[in-house]
Amino acid sequence: MRQGILRGDVAVLREGVSLGWAFGLGSLEQLARVAETLETGIYRRGALEAVPEGVRVRLDNPPLRIGAFRSVGILWDGRPVDPTSATVATDSRPAPRILSDVSDADPLCLGVGEGSEYRFPTEPGDTEVEHRVRIEWTGRAIPPRVWLEFRDQIRRGPGSR
Repeated sequence: MRQGILRGDVAVLREGVSLGWAFGLGSLEQLARVAETLETGIYRRGALEAVPEGVRVRLDNPPLRIGAFRSVGILWDGRPVDPTSATVATDSRPAPRILSDVSDADPLCLGVGEGSEYRFPTEPGDTEVEHRVRIEWTGRAIPPRVWLEFRDQIRRGPGSR
């Protein structure tokens, strides 16, 4: 698994170097600034919260990638979360849905500015430790898979373990 992650990281680095050569280093700096702005506009640091069933994370969705997604996957510290034990709810569809139920027939729809909340089980852990969370959405658009990855500590919520 780690080798695949490293290969992806090298591919991104290679693309960055080619952009730098083609358009100048200022373009890379601006691209990184845009990426950071988008990331902080979607995930707000401190939004990873302990809840009785594990953790909850709330994401904002700025008007940059909207659409219907046929699957959602979550990785917790590099390990896949069982999609039958994780849920998603959105502002327009607030009842939690099991991730494995998201499909072409019943996609996860995210509208402009619509937020989403993900809940999934984790092992009880130290809130002082920073965790890596990656949420992946797969749809029919190009590119078919998009993701958000962030690192944060778990904030203790009411009734958390």
